[in-house]
Amino acid sequence: MMINHKRVERIYKEEGLTIRARKRKKFKANSRVALPKPTKKNQQWAMDFIHDKLQTFVRKGDLYPIKWTP
Repeated sequence: MMINHKRVERIYKEEGLTIRARKRKKFKANSRVALPKPTKKNQQWAMDFIHDKLQTFVRKGDLYPIKWTP
């Protein structure tokens, strides 16, 4: 049986009722592995994602490598 969620939301809103929040599916966490410590300079780098919306409303995103110095 198919239920139109938009119709249900509209009817609930008209009647002043609240809709039950959906439960999120829990994912099993992966086991974490400790990373080796860097021994020399320039041995560890990171990535940074930068995004912006231009005046023409076009979304632009870039991925930049950055030097990580602990």
